[in-house]
Amino acid sequence: MQEVYNHTQELFNRIFPIVETLFKSNNLYNIKLDKEEMIEMLIDLFRRLSPEEMKAIKETELIDRID
Repeated sequence: MQEVYNHTQELFNRIFPIVETLFKSNNLYNIKLDKEEMIEMLIDLFRRLSPEEMKAIKETELIDRID
């Protein structure tokens, strides 16, 4: 169970700053999307990947996927 929590926390730690930056840089995100819902949805989506697969995704690629 601790592994699931750790993986979720790692996902949050990578996803949250990206979503924050995207919301700050694009007003359309603020108008059309709920930030908290978006973060939850992205965590659920990326949780399908193993921790090793997630770590293998470069930061720039992760930004592109989230955007």
